[in-house]
Amino acid sequence: MKSPMSKTQITHLKLARYPELVSGPARPIHWDVDPSSVCDHRCRGCPYIFDGPIDPMLGIVRPETAKDKRTFLHYSVFYRFARDAAEHGAKAITFVGGGEPTLHPRFPEMMDTARHFGMKFGVITHLGRKYDDAFFEAVGQATWVRVSVNAAHRDTYLKHQGRDHFDQMLFNMERLAKLGVRVGMSFLITNDNYREIVGAAQLAEFHGASFIQYKPIIEIELGKAYDGIEEDIRAALFTAKGLTRDRFQAHFQVLDQWTARLDELKRHAAGEFSGPCHVQRFNPKLGENGVVYTCCELAYSTEGAIGSIYEEPLSAILERAGTMAIDQKGCPHCWDKPLNTLINEGKLDTCTPPPESVDQEFV
Repeated sequence: MKSPMSKTQITHLKLARYPELVSGPARPIHWDVDPSSVCDHRCRGCPYIFDGPIDPMLGIVRPETAKDKRTFLHYSVFYRFARDAAEHGAKAITFVGGGEPTLHPRFPEMMDTARHFGMKFGVITHLGRKYDDAFFEAVGQATWVRVSVNAAHRDTYLKHQGRDHFDQMLFNMERLAKLGVRVGMSFLITNDNYREIVGAAQLAEFHGASFIQYKPIIEIELGKAYDGIEEDIRAALFTAKGLTRDRFQAHFQVLDQWTARLDELKRHAAGEFSGPCHVQRFNPKLGENGVVYTCCELAYSTEGAIGSIYEEPLSAILERAGTMAIDQKGCPHCWDKPLNTLINEGKLDTCTPPPESVDQEFV
């Protein structure tokens, strides 16, 4: 039996391990970083790659995602950011998008830079391209890699991703797994792929993945995506989770984020969440344009911008972040809203954090 440290924990209650982050100066332990706002896939419901002007998942106006503004984060600027972020308490970076991070021409160097400054890193990617040995050598040091798949079969993958990179993605997953990387599959449940929930878990395990994560799709008309199929989805998730008891080895996890997050979506739609947001204190986002945003939900919007690392030091931006008090009542859906409620009610210190894990700094 592997130790709990070898498991993946995907829960906002990781922050209960670091209560000091929600008061005093802002010293984020975890950053989301977009190396690229360019993408070669066109995934259903992507909040960043769309025809605009309003993204289809959260309803946010994102003027910075216009096609003529999509580009790459300058490596030299990222190097300075990584140095300064580490000096201000950063322990982990998630390379995400924005766009597809692996399209950045110097992405292997960016991964190496994160480790150089003592930070763990994870990567969220479609992993569907042909990569050279330098890429695999760098990404082989990742704490985890999560691959957006949303399918168990090629035709469904093509429908969701917009590109036929299914076989290449599976080949790359296997290669990463053989390098010892904790690679997982991300499955966004929709009304045209839910019949593949169980098959996706089997596919992921067969190709060496350590986990699969199921999530709900977030669309402006909340609830329309699951009309008449919620019970079928719950039954499929029950079967998928049962595979870890009946067939899979202890190394594979089935992470059901769909159930709890669908409940959060409904609570959000009912207007249950209000009070200040604290996310910028522990998990802000650096866009490829050099702008620091409060969170991934408000990235590339004017209301989410805190400051640009092209124009001022990170220390000044973090000082401003520490004094912000955005009311989450006016925000789009966010999985941290229940966490914000705990913080605002003074109950974070009453929560039991999840077991120690290799990714516990990724709050």
